[in-house]
Amino acid sequence: NHPNFIDSAFDIPVYLMAISKFPSAFLPELLGLNMAIEISGLGRVYLRLSEELRFWGIQSAIVDVHTSIDNLSSGHSALAIKAIQAYLDEVSACYGEDIMQTHWRRIYTGYCSLQTASNRFKFSLIGQYLLKRPRAHNNY
Repeated sequence: NHPNFIDSAFDIPVYLMAISKFPSAFLPELLGLNMAIEISGLGRVYLRLSEELRFWGIQSAIVDVHTSIDNLSSGHSALAIKAIQAYLDEVSACYGEDIMQTHWRRIYTGYCSLQTASNRFKFSLIGQYLLKRPRAHNNY
């Protein structure tokens, strides 16, 4: 335990390391997880994360770069979507529509897993913020 670390900050890295140990068994989930990571770099989520990191005195350069390269037309998000499409096309061609649908559900599970893995850290940050923010004094 280190007083300057939030334990839940390690949830996502540990999850990523664990699932990456079994790429053959969890390929559909990894494809979905990758898409979630790439798409999460779009829009206001990463802009808010960049602001939050700066608030805590943490350099936000990696988040800022990630935001700039994750566009849907030709960036990492587009590549993640193309990888899923190619994978599902191959599964469908080799095993049929029913098996492809099963793999699609597994991809979707992987996609949803990013939010699940990050929830505890998000709530911890909110708690830390509430403890850190200045409070008005009540003189009564």
